[in-house]
Amino acid sequence: MRLTLTSEEFLAAWLLRRGLEPLRTDCRIMREDGIDLPRLERTAMEAWFSRQLREAPAWMLAPVDVSAQARLSLLPDGIGRVTLPPGTVRVLSVEMSGWSRPALVVADTAHPRYAAQLNPFSRGGTNNPVAVQTAEDTLLLYTPAKDGAITRLEAICETTDGIYTFDSSLLDTIPKPEFLP
Repeated sequence: MRLTLTSEEFLAAWLLRRGLEPLRTDCRIMREDGIDLPRLERTAMEAWFSRQLREAPAWMLAPVDVSAQARLSLLPDGIGRVTLPPGTVRVLSVEMSGWSRPALVVADTAHPRYAAQLNPFSRGGTNNPVAVQTAEDTLLLYTPAKDGAITRLEAICETTDGIYTFDSSLLDTIPKPEFLP
């Protein structure tokens, strides 16, 4: 089930899953020198979610089509250079008019298909396109169709305005604190 949570709602679910809520109500202690648990846990939550955006399966997250915000330019050697919108974490799929199928997306420079793109005779073409994400804001297309336009560019993007959207099963991967059994 797809969830859309505000930052406060996500923090409440985070604290509950981590075993830090609900607090005991049978005693009351007021201290001024304690740690700020919500702030500490919010930092951990944001770091965890940022890692999930990079590593979790795409079906657990909320992919968006960013083709309208992406800018395509052609390099002198015929490679397409796409400037991705700010906040793009990883590209999942690319479709372009003139291509016979979606591109294979490669983000790992150790992948053999990445090395093949360096040679003009082995790089992808319109029948077997390859997209290489070289940085968070750059995607190289091998090889764009003549007069082609990006029709779909599906990506995982950072959260905006404190709104988190993901599948509810992602909550099951929240780690317990080390000090809890």
